[in-house]
Amino acid sequence: MRTRPLDDVTVVDFSRYAPGLFGTRVLADLGARVISVEPPGGGGESPLYRAASARANGDHPFWRGRRSVALDLRTDAGRRAAQALIAGADVVVEGFRPGVADRLGIGFETARGLRPNVVYCAVTGYGQEGPDAQRPGHDNNYLSEAGVLSLTSSGEDEPGIPLNLVADLAGGGLITAIAILGALHGARRGSEAQYLDVAMVRSVLAMLAPVEAMTRAGTPDPSWRHGMLNGAAPYYRSYRTRDGGWVTVGAIEPKFYAELCRGTGLTEYADTQADQETWPALEKALAEVFATRERDEWCTLLAGAAVTPVLTVPEAWQRAQAWTSAGPASFALVPGLVEPHPDDGYADRPGADTAAVLAEFGLSEVEIAAATS
Repeated sequence: MRTRPLDDVTVVDFSRYAPGLFGTRVLADLGARVISVEPPGGGGESPLYRAASARANGDHPFWRGRRSVALDLRTDAGRRAAQALIAGADVVVEGFRPGVADRLGIGFETARGLRPNVVYCAVTGYGQEGPDAQRPGHDNNYLSEAGVLSLTSSGEDEPGIPLNLVADLAGGGLITAIAILGALHGARRGSEAQYLDVAMVRSVLAMLAPVEAMTRAGTPDPSWRHGMLNGAAPYYRSYRTRDGGWVTVGAIEPKFYAELCRGTGLTEYADTQADQETWPALEKALAEVFATRERDEWCTLLAGAAVTPVLTVPEAWQRAQAWTSAGPASFALVPGLVEPHPDDGYADRPGADTAAVLAEFGLSEVEIAAATS
């Protein structure tokens, strides 16, 4: 049986929302043994995830590759059971507001007393300290304060919200996974317990840092329709097609731009890619040409010009099934698409594995009964 990089790593995940769950899901995909600690009955879950019958049906990617333990951390027995899990963990993840984990008896100081080389990761919106630390927020709030939403509006219409992909899943989940991987490397080189403070606003700002630096150097404000990569360039944006669909053009390189002009018949613009005075006329001409054929017809005709269809989520998911085959040395990092590993569990409901997991971590039948009563 093929081994995976994190086959010998145990992760105890106290988080209940997308950032932490997605981050530990990536670790599970790499082979980690992930155990979620949830409130009895799942009472602390967001309705967004509780409502997904996909979990019960075995279809929700966040719950694949993990087991679930239900504990009431407000009780002494629940806290003792949680601490037993921490003592046997390489990684602990939590997503509470600052100070809550300490009050529940599962904070960093407690964790490193139980596991001297533990990797402890706290995921929040604004970080553990500072004037914003206790403020509530969600993905769209973090995007608004990091400047991202200004990139999705012309200034006259409402900013578009790219689901919760940028702050929650990228700035929270992926940064969490990357930070943990680095800390695990440190632990294996003999480092002591490490505390990771992942703040989603800071993560999103870090992703925007190159844009901010270029803006300070004199490039145009990258808000919508000002920057080349944000709608100003007619060869890097989307157009409506005859069937009501959309295509996206990414013809930045001269060879792709030349193919775009040839394929659309707009050869008079072939030598004007860098001439911004011609961009309004080119945009109008491209809009008119793309409206003469259907979406998929254009994508076939202009495949060599970096022109792709704007797929709906169901269309994209169906198409992506062709990408799931992985070679013997590959590890697919697409939660929900990767074929389940024979050793992976699936937490179809909160507490599905409570008794079995607590027994594996050394709790007696009496202690398990006290923690689950």
